[in-house]
Amino acid sequence: MATVQTVITSKRADRVLVDPPAADDRAGAVDAAPSVPLPGAPAGSGRRRWVGMALHLLALGLVVRFLVLPEVGSSDHSLAILLGVDRGWLAVALVAEAASLVGAVLTTYTVLPTRVRPSLATVARIDLSAIALGHVVPDGGLAGTALSWRLLVTRGVPSAVALGAKVAQGTSSTVVLQLLVLVGLLVSALLDRLSAWSLVPAVASCAILAVVAGAVAALRLPRPRRVIRALALRVPRVGPALADGVDGLETSTVLTHLREILASRTRSGRLAAYASANWVLDAVALWAGLRAYGAHVGLGLLVTVYALQVLGSWLPITPGGLGVAESMMIPALVAGGVGASAAAFGILAWRLAAYWLPIPVGAVAYLWLVLDPVARPGRRGRAHASP
Repeated sequence: MATVQTVITSKRADRVLVDPPAADDRAGAVDAAPSVPLPGAPAGSGRRRWVGMALHLLALGLVVRFLVLPEVGSSDHSLAILLGVDRGWLAVALVAEAASLVGAVLTTYTVLPTRVRPSLATVARIDLSAIALGHVVPDGGLAGTALSWRLLVTRGVPSAVALGAKVAQGTSSTVVLQLLVLVGLLVSALLDRLSAWSLVPAVASCAILAVVAGAVAALRLPRPRRVIRALALRVPRVGPALADGVDGLETSTVLTHLREILASRTRSGRLAAYASANWVLDAVALWAGLRAYGAHVGLGLLVTVYALQVLGSWLPITPGGLGVAESMMIPALVAGGVGASAAAFGILAWRLAAYWLPIPVGAVAYLWLVLDPVARPGRRGRAHASP
């Protein structure tokens, strides 16, 4: 698993995104990737990365110790709730989470142009590999996107097309999520009152939608693109990668890809449906995990807690916001009338299905990609060429 280790230890996205396999060498890219280090690693960068990982783990431990564990309550009461778990609802949570992953895979499959799109099984393995990587490193979303892009390129998808597809997928999924949050909160407000915690995701969703709309509008004009690129270069660690992404937008590859998707009502409808299924089913898994421990959560509280979890997972403190998200979710549930122990155990059960289980599954998917000769374009070409 040398390639996974290379991507994990390379915290700088520019070493992953800016070094695609050359077109002539694409056939052997998968074979070469494990043994060829990515260029441009400064001296001592490995030591700094290990120090950074240690600091992130320390932050995770402090968050769990001082923000999560105090919410659990007395040991006797917590043990009674833990032993009284409803296994049926746990099974519902697992099924819903598995279906959510299917929605994520279908979202990626939909944004890829049919002329260069790998098989659905290959896209599934690529997505599962990227999700697993995103769950084990801080800034995991960026690392997972970089790995997904690289694996798509090794499967014959042109670099610019793969980048455009990932940007289109990320943008559409983000927009769909924010719209779902706002609709859920609005419906809940009409049916029942909302808590003060709901104001945080509502404001955040409006701000994110405004930023996305402004960025899309600005990137259609040359001067704003230059300003955005200059600002992107100033971002620590990931500045060059962001600037390269802006360059891709400047050449209109990504914008053209987005326009192609939006021009087809069938394709854009499927994209919205699959992205919605991904988020909704993940939230259903959270709801089922809470029900397994006797917590009854209404729509408004569920939307609020789930949106807080998403915001926490975007903070580059721990992988997937682990510990940070829980420190926001448990108090919000308690404020909504859920017992602290039931809230903690329900969230941990959901985290097991949504966060921990995809890691070994993604590792197996990545090994399958590396070891499967049928999926390698070069091997197919050599097989067809041999007498």
